Amino acid sequence: FRTQDFLVLYIDAVGHKKSAQFYRVNAHGITADGLHTADNDNEDFSPDHDFEAVASPTAQGYNALFKIPYASLRFSPGSALPWRVMVGRRIPREQVRLDLSVPLPREATSFIANMQALQGFTPPSSNSFLQLRPTLTARRTMDDTGNPSLPAQTASQFKLSLDAKYQANAQWTLDAALNPDFSQVAVDVPQLSRNARFALFSQEKRPVFLESRDLLNSPTDALYTRAIHDPRWVLRASYRGDNISGTALAANDKGGGLTLLPSTYGSGAATSPASTGVMARIKREEGGYSLGALAASKQYANGAGHNTAVAVDWTVDLPSNWRTIGQVSLSDTSALPDAVSGNLRAQATQRGSHLRLEINRSLPNWFALAKLETWSPEFRNDAGFVNQNGVRQLDAQLRYKTQNVGFAGLKANQFEPYVQFNHTADASNPKSTASSRGDTVAGYLTPGLWMETAHGFDMDLQLRAVSLTRSDANAPLLHERYAHVWSSVLPGKPYLSLVEWYADAGQLADYSANRTRPGVKWGVYARTRPHPRLELEPRIDQLRLKEGSKLALNETAMRLLAVWHLAARHSIRGIAQSSSFERGADVAAKLTADNFRSTAQSLTYIWRQSNAQALYAGLSRGNTSGLARLPSKGNEVFVKAQFEI
Repeated sequence: FRTQDFLVLYIDAVGHKKSAQFYRVNAHGITADGLHTADNDNEDFSPDHDFEAVASPTAQGYNALFKIPYASLRFSPGSALPWRVMVGRRIPREQVRLDLSVPLPREATSFIANMQALQGFTPPSSNSFLQLRPTLTARRTMDDTGNPSLPAQTASQFKLSLDAKYQANAQWTLDAALNPDFSQVAVDVPQLSRNARFALFSQEKRPVFLESRDLLNSPTDALYTRAIHDPRWVLRASYRGDNISGTALAANDKGGGLTLLPSTYGSGAATSPASTGVMARIKREEGGYSLGALAASKQYANGAGHNTAVAVDWTVDLPSNWRTIGQVSLSDTSALPDAVSGNLRAQATQRGSHLRLEINRSLPNWFALAKLETWSPEFRNDAGFVNQNGVRQLDAQLRYKTQNVGFAGLKANQFEPYVQFNHTADASNPKSTASSRGDTVAGYLTPGLWMETAHGFDMDLQLRAVSLTRSDANAPLLHERYAHVWSSVLPGKPYLSLVEWYADAGQLADYSANRTRPGVKWGVYARTRPHPRLELEPRIDQLRLKEGSKLALNETAMRLLAVWHLAARHSIRGIAQSSSFERGADVAAKLTADNFRSTAQSLTYIWRQSNAQALYAGLSRGNTSGLARLPSKGNEVFVKAQFEI
């Protein structure tokens, strides 16, 4: 990671400079890889590409050798476009440096915009292969619901899964997963959610959905594979040509998760029935523009209805470093919540729309952005991440960028004062009699300052003196006033490589009580290595709101990840995490006292010969308890073996 001295190789085998696979190795030979997307300059470590890398120390530093199979790359043989590459070395010392093989001006449209053409190289004319990866999982579980009239339930399970990948040529890749088992995918980090009105985004970590992940990207999260909860099977085809790329995915989902039900003032949810769904996206890129289209549909079982969404999008680079981005979406939904049970069932079809228009300009010392986005109250995309609709939102940002600024004895390598503006208005159906149409849902005008100094010290300061929010159409408009700070530092110590923290302090909204309260929301994350073979990553997030001298709301989410490296391919991973909240009684707001706590622990032995061959063995347990709730607990013992044929 960026806390370490590493060499990195970026490869764009398509040649459009829109995305690049990256491969890293540090001075100890530890590797990492992922995908860098130009449109949002996002680094995604989720995809795992087959490759090898070694490092060896020398008198001057260290040498590194990368061995990357053509099967890990997606390219078009015979293409007129050259492959593009960029090599870099990150050096985290008192002054953190990143040396690149190409110049990167500050006005560049993305980090990979200037990748150089790979000269004197001819890719192979064909690149076909078939990979079969069967997995066998054996587990035994015990669940106790806490009901004294029901005995604890125990069960044993043997599960055979199969992942298959077939590449007919370098352009086409076919993936299939039958009865996939995700038991060893890293669990989601707990998030603060009790005082959040809208659903929180979760990162995809399941391998079957990570092939050509960038092909699903669009200006919005219109294709969100976490909306597929528990698939029986998944089929996917991906294509990359000179100018056209695309992917199509079909899945049969057992259901059981939650289907988001967006609204103007918050996210609702319904239990997701079993379904069969498809996602598809196609994109043409040439020169300074890209044009894309996508479609997604879910057909729910047992007469629960359907949801379909389609969209077109574009990105166009204009003269003088201007860029425009847009997306137009339509939806068609008959799977609506029943008024009595809240479960989805087929009803009269509703049609909705979504529009996003953005224009920005990047200059050596300035960056400016303006964006308009609207969602009709009927718009829903069950295959995407849409947690709000029925609003019209305007965003703007102006940022001044400068370097090597000194003040009060402190030298800032990067110094960027900025101002941000947002106004979100109620866009209820004009045919309704709702008096809230046009009302402010949320908004802010925020001055801020971002700076970077020695030891990789980054800090972002914001003053939210003008910050408005409303919890529902009939609630008062709340005026939040608070300061926000986020900071990250690389101490450069063997036992402490990274510390990140944030804090919001002042008058914060309590949405359940429809009022603001004095409070603080804060969090700390660190990467530590108290022993050469032991890595510890603690994280804590907390929200505390007060009413006078009493506590109105306290929510805490904690996680500790520990890895003991027995050897290069053998390790033991432990995870301990908990989430808890406590709500004090509030007669005026008609809130009763409540509390809840959940904990989970797991310990796993891992042997990894490669991305394809691995053995896991371990145990896990979880507990929940709370006011007026029966405590429950569950335990699991498992063994999982993955092979490659």
